Parts: sequence; C-alpha cells; structure tokens
Amino acid sequence: MSCFFIAVHGVGPNGIAKKLMELGLLTGAGNKLWWPSTISRILENEKYMGDMLQQKTVSIDYLNHTRKKNNDHSPTYYTEKSHEAIIDKETFELAQRIRKNNSRNRIGKDKNLAKFTNRYPLSAMIICNECGRTLKRRYWNYGKPSQRVMQQCGNYLKGKANCQAKASYQDVIEGTTIQMLNDVFLKDLNGMKTIKSVIQSTVHIDDIKSKINILEEHMQEKEIMLSNLIDTRVKTPHMDESLFNLKYREHSTGIKEQSIEISKLEIKHIETYETKGRIDKINELLQDKNLKIKELNTEVLRSFIYKIISISPSEIV
Repeated sequence: MSCFFIAVHGVGPNGIAKKLMELGLLTGAGNKLWWPSTISRILENEKYMGDMLQQKTVSIDYLNHTRKKNNDHSPTYYTEKSHEAIIDKETFELAQRIRKNNSRNRIGKDKNLAKFTNRYPLSAMIICNECGRTLKRRYWNYGKPSQRVMQQCGNYLKGKANCQAKASYQDVIEGTTIQMLNDVFLKDLNGMKTIKSVIQSTVHIDDIKSKINILEEHMQEKEIMLSNLIDTRVKTPHMDESLFNLKYREHSTGIKEQSIEISKLEIKHIETYETKGRIDKINELLQDKNLKIKELNTEVLRSFIYKIISISPSEIV
C-alpha cells in the first residue's frame, strides 16, 4: 500500500493524499480524489498487515440498527494473521509510531510544533537562534517589483516583544545551502564515504525494535496484574484498603515508567529509521561522481542536513 511507504518518511495524510493524486492512483471506489480522512483510516487499519480487530462498533438500537464506536460497551477480539497481509507488520507499526511522534514532536524552548510538510524544502528546518522557534516563510512588498521572500521567526510575527531576531532573505539562505552542499559534501566523495561509515556503525534498528517489544510485553503483564487486582477488590469488598492502594500504586507506577521508556525508544527508532533512509539516499548520490546541486530538493537536502540555525540575516549554521 503506497500510503504506508510515504507515511514512514514523515509525510502526513494531507501530503499522502496529494502524492497519490499526483501519481494518478485511484481510490477503492475508482475515484481520482483522495481525502486526508480516508488516508488516516487506511493508516490506522490493522487489516492491511493481516490482523483483524472485531467488534469495533456495536449496535445500540436493534430496531433501527443504529451502531456506534465501541468505547468499552462490549469486548473486542483481536486476531493476528487472520488473512493475507498487504503491508508487512514492521512498516505498519513504524507508520503508527511516526504518526504518533509527529503529533508530539516539538522543538525549541517554547515547545512549538515542528510541522511535517513537503510544500518547499526549507519548511520547518530553520530555527531562530534567539528563541528556538521555527522560521516561517513570508512575503515582503507582495505584488510589487521589490517583492522578496523572507524567513521570519514565528515568535517575532506574534509581536516584536516576543523576539528581536531579524528576517533573512530566503534566496540567500537557499544559495548558501546549495553552495555548502556542493563544496562540503559532494566535492570530496571520500570524505562523504567516511561520514557514511561512521553513521552506519551507530544504526541498529533491529536492536531498538527488540527492546520496544520486550518493554511492551512487560507493560502488558503489569496491565493484566492491575486489572486482576481491581477485579479482586470488586469481588472482595473487605480486602485491606492499604494493601490494595500499595499494590495499585506499584503496578500503576510500573506501567507509567515503562510507557515513558517505550516512548523514548519509539522516538529513537524513528530517528534511526530516518537515518537509514538518509544513508540510502547518500549511497545513491555517491554513484554520480559529477553531481552538482543547482536547486534545493527536499529529499537531497534532508539527507545531509537536520536543522539550520539562523544566527542573523547574514549568518546561518
């Protein structure tokens, strides 16, 4: 399923819908128009990896057959490998982790959201050195001969009192970045090979995934123990309250701690996967010994550069 492979590169439902339409792919109903809500439902549907969750909805009125989402109204039943998979389980689970991470991925002191978008290569990549916010693309003197595209701190746009950083010319940033890519990364391919080998030595996707699986199993065990404890309390009202509270806190704390650890590993897993993708792109670029970048390309740019820090209108890092 194409949308899963696009999703694991950090593209959201809107971007995926746009890409599928650009490729001329049709929906299951034979339509050319893809809705982001349709993409979201596909990405969340476990059936694509060969599993099936039964009783997602329940009937609340047997006379008019009204159904609603099953929010603990009735038990659900999950069956693994119930049918032939369309997408492998690892890709499906990675897509879920990336979507989850995209919703909470924050940068800068003020924790502003870093938005994933492919509208233009520098989107969400440039960080203000003064306050940590991402710079936003805006026009100066729009519609006039002196029109320029600028990169301005998001905090400054809310009011000069929030940040004093001055805007930078986008064409200057683009030109500087292109020159840096050509002079630093592509001029000496031997140096690039050394960088690549160092990165490869630190990428261990399977190790991280294995740790996540072990922690998830332990957390499920604790959740079962907590559920059993609550059932015991309900069935035996005279159970010692202090003992119940002690056990309840113990299981709850364990679940919370493991959930935090899983979240950290999931972020690391996504970053490692993205690093592997960057290495694959670098390998592809290294095949062309005469490669020279003339304009910014999102895929190439993000293979080499993680973030750009705007120090001043004339200086970036």
